[in-house]
Amino acid sequence: APAFADKIMVGAYPANPPWEYKNENSTFEGFEVDMVTEIAERMGMELEISDLGFQALFAATSSGRIDLAISTISVTPERLESQAFTQPYYDADLSLLSVNADIDGLSAMDGLVVGAIASSTGAAWVDANMDEYGFSELRTYPDQQGLLLDVRNGRLSGAVGDVTGFRFAAQTMTDLNIVEVITTGDKIAMMLPQGSE
Repeated sequence: APAFADKIMVGAYPANPPWEYKNENSTFEGFEVDMVTEIAERMGMELEISDLGFQALFAATSSGRIDLAISTISVTPERLESQAFTQPYYDADLSLLSVNADIDGLSAMDGLVVGAIASSTGAAWVDANMDEYGFSELRTYPDQQGLLLDVRNGRLSGAVGDVTGFRFAAQTMTDLNIVEVITTGDKIAMMLPQGSE
């Protein structure tokens, strides 16, 4: 049962559209927000969503500070060692994003700097594939805005992250190009403290 009898405490990384983001009234919106809102309604419970950095979500579920975390969290064997997950509800691939016309895919990233969100599956993928693609450096970011800003201003040659979030960003930031989809078979679920019902 949730730690707070009549309330579900949810943690969310607040800048991950279309999944979760804060609107102009600082209210959470997005696909995963709609899902937890419906879950709370069906359970007859109140819902409280806390604004947490992506990395902070893992400690918050482990410590029981929150009952549930949302933020396009992929189920991985490493994460299953310390966390529990709902059934996955979305198949998520990664992608390489760039504004540089000379970069037409991962093979063009040899000797170049790549970025990803800290603790994300994108960062783990870059770490595991440093040698194969010859990235000169991985820079990690606490949030997507900083990551995209550095791609746009040329501090990064490219970024690796969730293809859906990148496609959504590219609708308004039309200089961003998804130059390669990286098929990973990742599955997204809600994360809970280990031993949750």
